[in-house]
Amino acid sequence: TSNEKFRSIQYELLTARTELEQTNEKLNLINEEQATNRLTIASLRTEIHGWQERHSMLVQIRNKQEQQYFNVLTVCSEKSTKI
Repeated sequence: TSNEKFRSIQYELLTARTELEQTNEKLNLINEEQATNRLTIASLRTEIHGWQERHSMLVQIRNKQEQQYFNVLTVCSEKSTKI
């Protein structure tokens, strides 16, 4: 009967609507997760940049110390040859 067809169509529409709402909820969760991931990536990039700057600074300090050490060795070597 037409009443049964109507109820069947109503049920199908309700089922489709429920599936659509569930899909939207999943998409919202995925979007939130992606936003969180983007923030995490940005934070990690900032942290990596900071570590790279510290590493560069430490390399400069080490190079300066090595140069000072070799300067001291050169001065000591020159003094010992004069003696």
